[in-house]
Amino acid sequence: MKMRKFYSTFSGLERDKSTASRSILKLVVTGIAILSLQNSAKAGIIGTELNAAVAPFEDANKLNKLNKAFFKPITGVVTDDTGNPLPGATVVAKGTNVKTVTDNDGRFSLNVPDNATVLVISFIGMEAQEVNISNLSNVTIKLKPSGSANLSEVVVTALGVKREKKALTFAAQQLSAVELTKAGAPNFMEALSGKAAGVDVGISNSGVGGSTKTVLRGSKSIAGSSEALFVIDGVPVVNNKGGQPGSYGGTDAGDGLSALNQDDFESVTILRGANGAILYGSQGANGVILINTKKGQAGKIAIALNSTTNFSTVATLPEFQFSYGAVGGNDRSWSKSKGNYQTNYIDDFFQTGVNTINTVSVSGGNEKTTNYFSYGNNYASGVVPTSTYNKHNVTLSQETKLFDDKLILSGNVRFSYEKSKNRPGAGYYNNPLTGLYLFARERDFDSYKTNYQIFDATRNLFRQNWYSTEEKQNNPYWELNNDPKLTTSNRVIATAKASYAFLPHFRFDVRGNIDYNDRLLDYRYAAGGNSVSVSSNGTWNYTKYNDKALYGDAIVNYDNNFGKFSLNSVIGASIQDYTFNDGMAFGNGTVPLQYPNFFSFANLPYNLVVNQTYSRVQKQGLFANASLGFKDMLYLDLA
Repeated sequence: MKMRKFYSTFSGLERDKSTASRSILKLVVTGIAILSLQNSAKAGIIGTELNAAVAPFEDANKLNKLNKAFFKPITGVVTDDTGNPLPGATVVAKGTNVKTVTDNDGRFSLNVPDNATVLVISFIGMEAQEVNISNLSNVTIKLKPSGSANLSEVVVTALGVKREKKALTFAAQQLSAVELTKAGAPNFMEALSGKAAGVDVGISNSGVGGSTKTVLRGSKSIAGSSEALFVIDGVPVVNNKGGQPGSYGGTDAGDGLSALNQDDFESVTILRGANGAILYGSQGANGVILINTKKGQAGKIAIALNSTTNFSTVATLPEFQFSYGAVGGNDRSWSKSKGNYQTNYIDDFFQTGVNTINTVSVSGGNEKTTNYFSYGNNYASGVVPTSTYNKHNVTLSQETKLFDDKLILSGNVRFSYEKSKNRPGAGYYNNPLTGLYLFARERDFDSYKTNYQIFDATRNLFRQNWYSTEEKQNNPYWELNNDPKLTTSNRVIATAKASYAFLPHFRFDVRGNIDYNDRLLDYRYAAGGNSVSVSSNGTWNYTKYNDKALYGDAIVNYDNNFGKFSLNSVIGASIQDYTFNDGMAFGNGTVPLQYPNFFSFANLPYNLVVNQTYSRVQKQGLFANASLGFKDMLYLDLA
């Protein structure tokens, strides 16, 4: 029956009865070749393979004519709206499986069925276009970028679910990568500051890499935290602050956000109100900031370079008087007569901070698999001398589509290394600014700058050279050069996700994430200063620990339209397991080291207690959300 079917289908071929059976065999083979090539026509060479398939048989020329009768060649070029070629654009004969992709010059060649009248051309980030080819053999197609109006219509919401903006029943604002990076801000939070309504960003004065505080629409609690929850690609981010100063001293050790590379961000969405953040439970009570990262793009390899240099100076200083000095050797007294005193030593103490950020990213792939790689480094010197900050970021992500794009596998790994030295302190003690601001005006500050230490032969060590013995004051340059403060962080964030469209309108997502951060805080205070918080042989505060966060979720998503109605719903479960401060910490305080200014484990006091630190929190949750729409104008959200 199949042979008769082909015989009937290709009855237009001339042959005599004596060769009928032989012709039928040729046509059967030819028909098989056509069908198989239609299923794998990515290369767009149906005609060529067809000729090869029938070459061993007779009447090949007649079959070639038959092939030409059923297929027609189409060539063309695909560009963007500025005329630049688009490699990797998909060209499909509408209503068939015949398709190809453009080469590096944006050109394509395709044999399409004779009854095909429309080509569909698509490219990531561009609006798909249909072209009528009824009487054409060569076409030029210009694709337009997905317009800002279209982009604003789709917003990434909780758990990474994309929804139309008009369907949201809560306030949401989305910022693109261009808006975040065009000003060259030294970190992500500074880039966000001032660009979104109702977002209050507090930035530490400890310099680049310092911690931040982000509050949406005002504080929600007097005693508790009012900070927003940060989420990257659907996974909550651990944003622990390594250490915070108080009124008596201390150093800001940064937070989890400082480790991120903002050039890896594609967009940032700010969700305000309970409706937008309810799927994150109590964690999202203060609002949620969603970060959507960049993915690989199909087509030829694209390389992007970015370099930014920022300069910083002290914005404001306290109002000082330089007319009256101290009398009688008492630094808390003042004279009644004016003097001609040095006035510029405070300004001269500070320097111009320089912050250089360099990033390079590589993106490429094909229709099925895309890859993205980036490397970034950040070198900064602060406004306080000897204060430096270094950061390195490496990101690798991949996405693969299988089974006619029903199954999507994706994963990414992010590594960051941070190192800060002598980050400015705060409070009264062990802070170089205390001695700088309280310095007696009648004295020569430059002499204490060039000779900030003197050798004490009785103790065989250097001690500070300073006019005052007040416990809060030290020579600022003694502090900078003899009280080193080192903070390092090695962090790895890895995410894997599988998304499967198992039924029409249904999609099942499962995702896992690990966030591991190894931290070191090494603060040393040399003997020879005034501070009562430092022992006679020096004080060493040492903390080494790691934070580990495990996250997993499973989500079923349903999205469909029923005439005038639409329904978008999600149901799922999540688990979070956090282990914080897993390590050890010690500080000898005012208990002397065995030997002065020798910072080693072997030199610790014999009776020093070393504390083992550890805390663990696990959170489990079930969630569901449904959004019912009517005529794209009325929406009901249930969660």
